[in-house]
Order: sequence, then C-alpha cells, then structure tokens
Amino acid sequence: LSRNKQILRRQTDGQGNFLVVLPSQQNYSLRIEKEGYLFYSKNFDLVQEGNLETQTLDIELVPIGELNVSNDIILENVFFESGSAELKGESIGELEALFELLESSDIVIQVGGHTDDVGEQDDNLLLSEQRAKAVYDYLIQKGIPAQRLSYKGFGELDPIEDNASPEGRKANRRTTFRILD
Repeated sequence: LSRNKQILRRQTDGQGNFLVVLPSQQNYSLRIEKEGYLFYSKNFDLVQEGNLETQTLDIELVPIGELNVSNDIILENVFFESGSAELKGESIGELEALFELLESSDIVIQVGGHTDDVGEQDDNLLLSEQRAKAVYDYLIQKGIPAQRLSYKGFGELDPIEDNASPEGRKANRRTTFRILD
C-alpha cells in the first residue's frame, strides 16, 4: 500500500482458490472482484513481526442485486492522517474500487465515518463527518452524481469492537458505505 502499486494479479483456479506469499514488513491490500458482484477487500498489515502467520480466507462474493439496503460495508483500505480528514495515498485503490462499483451500477449510497472513543465526543463526531465527506468529495470529483451520494459522521457512537484495546480502537476507526436505494 505504501507504494500504491499493484504487485500481483491472479485469477482463481476452477474451485475459486488461490495462494499467495507476501513478504513481511509491508502493508498490503487484497481486493477480489467479479463483474456483477460487490468487491471484497481486506488489509494485511505485516509491518509488525507478530503478523507472520498463514491465513485461510473463505470469501463469498455478494451479487450487487442482492445487497441489503442499510447494511454497512466496511472499506478496509481507506486510511487518513492521524486526527485529520486528509486521505492517505494508500486509500486510492479502495476508493477506485468503490468508484467503479458506483459507475457500473445505479445504486445510491451513504458514506459513513466512525472513530474510536479517544478524545472528546463532539470532536470525534466532527472528525468522522469530515472523513466521510472526504470520501464523498473524492467520488464527486471522479464524476459520480451528487444525488447518488450522501455522507454522515457517527463519531464514537457505533463501535464494532471494545475500545479498551489498540486492536479494538483500530477496528472502530473505519469508513463504511451503505446502500440506500
């Protein structure tokens, strides 16, 4: 992700399997795409030596026509500068995948911003809204009509993990989207 460069492109075998070995000490994005389906993404942060492990993922892609309205979809590879709404360059691949999804369909979405509970609640709410707007602005600049997009900041009010641990706080700092129509 730090180079914002695709290093590997693979097609699965007949059963949908593939294997990849990633060098450690880097941060990687995995994106799985199939026409007519919602893309799948995952972040692999291998900068820390403790992350040297084999992982098996069972991924079921969801047809775009079967996406549930109002379910949040986490954008796993959207990153911001700390305490800021400035998008990091590592976010471009994920934002492009979202743009391509919107460009190839007629769905209407709401971008959501979320924070952990560190800091003042009002500050977190403002920051989360600014971050959601940054994604919204990116999509507008790429040509997605404004009537198909909205954004909302949720601050620390909708955690998905416990804020007591660094891992939980990291999971709670997220950008999402939900289909509205």
